Amino acid sequence: MKRTRTLLGPSLALVAAAFAPHVSGCNATVTNGNPDDDETNGALKAVAQAPSEADPNLGAAYDDGSIVISLASDALTCSSSTPNWLDIGPDCPDSPHWFVRFRLPPEMQAPGVYAIEQLDGFSQEANPLPPNGCEAGGGTMLQGTVEVVSIDDESVTVTLAGTSMMNGGNVDGTYEVPFCSPPEPPTPQPGTINAVAHEDDGTYYYEDENTASAVTVGTGGGVEPSLALTIGNLVNACSANLPECDAPGWAVSIRLPSESQAVGSYPLGDLGATFSVTFPSSGPDDCSGGGGSFWDGTITILSIDAASVTFELAGTASLFDQGNADGVYTAPRCN
Repeated sequence: MKRTRTLLGPSLALVAAAFAPHVSGCNATVTNGNPDDDETNGALKAVAQAPSEADPNLGAAYDDGSIVISLASDALTCSSSTPNWLDIGPDCPDSPHWFVRFRLPPEMQAPGVYAIEQLDGFSQEANPLPPNGCEAGGGTMLQGTVEVVSIDDESVTVTLAGTSMMNGGNVDGTYEVPFCSPPEPPTPQPGTINAVAHEDDGTYYYEDENTASAVTVGTGGGVEPSLALTIGNLVNACSANLPECDAPGWAVSIRLPSESQAVGSYPLGDLGATFSVTFPSSGPDDCSGGGGSFWDGTITILSIDAASVTFELAGTASLFDQGNADGVYTAPRCN
């Protein structure tokens, strides 16, 4: 039988293809939620794993508490979650086959909408090519979004939208993705701690290491002494320095007057919360950004003592294209 094979570039890892493989019109809901149950070929399967579980090569690259989500047209199990549709063997497939993988870093393991390109989305597929051929290809996913609808210790529910594939279909839909094993709590790495608590005397600031300028945040009137909470994906422990602007980043500052430094829920609008975002600009040394009030949603103080503050943000506004700040945080107190 004559076979033809179409690859999208000389190296799979370097391909930048704006597609995500799926048969248009397929039901995009996991069939029974059991990642170890073998089902018929073509049934949608989905698993959520630690990076090293999904692929040993991903363990070192994503050793930051990320969750790797794999979706496929064929059966996946926790021990075999990486089909290789680029190696299509001696026979062409009689129907489209596809595989999609992306990761959720710790700061995006919360309800919100995220660009799939930010999540290192990757896909591969194999399709029949009439009359007697076939094609296989794969690469980086550049189109579409992933909405984290819900997440707990058993599963992640995500909705994909705006994706595309080689044959004109898509992988859009809602997926209930079971964890292969309970997710490990993310371990903050040096320089990337995502929350700190500090006394707010109106002088706390971020120093931009690129320009040596200072920008005040979280200042203003209020009952003293106040406690300021700073949350973000670029917060650098208690030094309050932002790293070089080589990746999108965000920060939220919340002031807690003395009467709000107790277990309970408080509207962010009453606390004068603010936010800022940064992202690389056109030049190698340029940095763009913005910010303002951050009044939507609530903060719930879960525990507070002399060492740390544990709290939950819910119903927060969008941080432009970086999702929102919803989630549970533990902020160590800066001395």
